[in-house]
Amino acid sequence: NTSGRIVSKSKYSSSSSHTTGAGTNMLIMRLWGGGGGGGGALATSGNLSVGAGGGGGAYVDALVACEPSTSYSFTVGAAGAAGASTPGNGGAGGNTTITINSTAYTANGGSGGEFMNDGSSRNEVMGGNGGTASSVDTTSTLLAGSPGHDGIRQNGSNGQSGHGGAPGLGGGGGLGLNSQSAGDAGATFGAGGSGGYSENGGGAVAGGAGASGAIEFIEFT
Repeated sequence: NTSGRIVSKSKYSSSSSHTTGAGTNMLIMRLWGGGGGGGGALATSGNLSVGAGGGGGAYVDALVACEPSTSYSFTVGAAGAAGASTPGNGGAGGNTTITINSTAYTANGGSGGEFMNDGSSRNEVMGGNGGTASSVDTTSTLLAGSPGHDGIRQNGSNGQSGHGGAPGLGGGGGLGLNSQSAGDAGATFGAGGSGGYSENGGGAVAGGAGASGAIEFIEFT
């Protein structure tokens, strides 16, 4: 149980290792997968293109027994790259993983949103899938990330780029756009980036980058 005293909280946004304190015997671990990047867009004069949003990363938390003064290595999922202005699809967010007491915990990253090119006959491009969470520990909390929103083109002058998906816990997905702009980056750990919006010869635009994943350790005596 967690009736003991909290002695420390540590959060990491890149891969590393965490060493428990001399008196620590229990941990709460919280994992976020990386957010997917939004798709880019390109439109010439009299046309409109929109990118789709990247998916949010998954979330995992678990209460586990641990050894004091012990180092535990982990991998934190990287942010999904923004879809290029050429244009290109957004990149997938990386997976956040740790194994403790021979049990693996994984918060997968979201996938990237699709791009839309100039002259495309498509009126919709697909948002990235939200990341999934996994562990055989049946007491852990496993929350999938939300998918990115589709980019919608209504006609040659009206549309909406896709919002970035929210992580399994939290918000902060990049905001969808309805005027010329590169996509909005994910604002919180695991959030997806939004798609870019290009209209009437305004120029090629990139999507928004996803946000990196993270892992947090809350230690108890």
